[in-house]
Amino acid sequence: MTDHKENAYSYYVEVSVDNINWTKVVDYRAYLCRSWQKLYFPPIVATYIRVVGTYNTVNKVFHLVSMEVFYMQKQFALIGDIHVPIENMATIEGSAVVSEGVSRMRNALINGDYQSYDWDSGYTCHQIGSGGIIIQLCQPYIVSSMSAYSYYIEVSVDNINWTKVIDYRPYLCRSWQKLYFPPIVATYIRVVGTYNTVNKVFHLVSMEVFYMQKQFALIGDIHVPIENMATIEGSAVVSEGVSRMRNALINGDYQSYDWDSGYTCHQIGSGGIIIQLCQPYIVSSMRLLLWDCDNRSYSYYIETSYDNVTWTKVVDKRTSACRSWQILTFAPRIVTFIRICGTHNTANEVFHCVHFECPCQPDALKLHMNEQTSISTDNEKEENSIEYEEFYKHYEPLFDSTNNTNVSSMIDNKTLIQTHTILPFMIKSKSAAIYPIEQENDEKNE
Repeated sequence: MTDHKENAYSYYVEVSVDNINWTKVVDYRAYLCRSWQKLYFPPIVATYIRVVGTYNTVNKVFHLVSMEVFYMQKQFALIGDIHVPIENMATIEGSAVVSEGVSRMRNALINGDYQSYDWDSGYTCHQIGSGGIIIQLCQPYIVSSMSAYSYYIEVSVDNINWTKVIDYRPYLCRSWQKLYFPPIVATYIRVVGTYNTVNKVFHLVSMEVFYMQKQFALIGDIHVPIENMATIEGSAVVSEGVSRMRNALINGDYQSYDWDSGYTCHQIGSGGIIIQLCQPYIVSSMRLLLWDCDNRSYSYYIETSYDNVTWTKVVDKRTSACRSWQILTFAPRIVTFIRICGTHNTANEVFHCVHFECPCQPDALKLHMNEQTSISTDNEKEENSIEYEEFYKHYEPLFDSTNNTNVSSMIDNKTLIQTHTILPFMIKSKSAAIYPIEQENDEKNE
């Protein structure tokens, strides 16, 4: 097809062995497509191929520039006649285009370069309150993941009717965003920034779109991770706290520490240690390692926030003498910021922390839970929100299901394995807490 920015087409493809009886193998009459089309369908005997254009956004002519037909050797997955890609489709090589948004270089958002950016170039932006950034894929795909600011994301197949898949307007996000949602057919993707803590411009450096092969869990549009998200690789940062090495608290090294280095600290009675995750997550556990090179003990508390304004105390150890490893559980909630405040040290007036995880790694959490005869949580909790024990009943089964999905099983079964789990809870506007989903139905019936 021609790949002029303004041209988009709808069409279908049929095959035949006798030029009389035709079988439709691709039906994209409901979608807008452009440029190269990589069309997959189950193997079929064909002598004739008929491509029928049904719509052109510019005129009444259907234009076809080149066509190739062959048997695909690599594995692929389908739902109906729509490809389920495991690789990023939002690329220049994949014939995607950035149809709306401002950049010094056309399609900089999808050129694969996410390192050469600064204050002046290497990003795509739009004025907050006006429009958005739209990426047009070359054809419809079934996607469920995208790889900050406040913003929302919508998808469409026709550039007219839009479905919101991510709404992070209440949250503060930064750096890489790994966004999960139930599979949906999409040709257009619109990213709309709604807030920037510095100015009135929303900047997007790079974007990837694909179907997520591994298992993931959601409550609403927020990911419920089982792996530690407070890592450098996960784009988390330590925004407050003193350390000889930046982000030492989340670099994964909890063995190389001594009297002088390998920890993050703050003066007791002044400030705290703040970890900012790259995006909101629903979490109910943390693990941290207190500095333990002698026999001292610490007291502390931990607060969380999703907007860096409203804070809730989730852990209160102010009256406890704590040492070494700490595994902490609390009622599940939406978390972007974590503030650790030391209140006492038996040796001096400084609080030292060596390592931090959020959530706690599954193996350690599972062992901890198996050793507990009862769970006591002392955190602040919103009325009617769910308790940790109820959440854990649904959370623990996720540990064993994460790595069970693969492409070959999808091909063999000729069906798409459901890789996402919607946990039976809900979130509420202007609240970080998690609530029973039945409560939503009760409120509607009142």
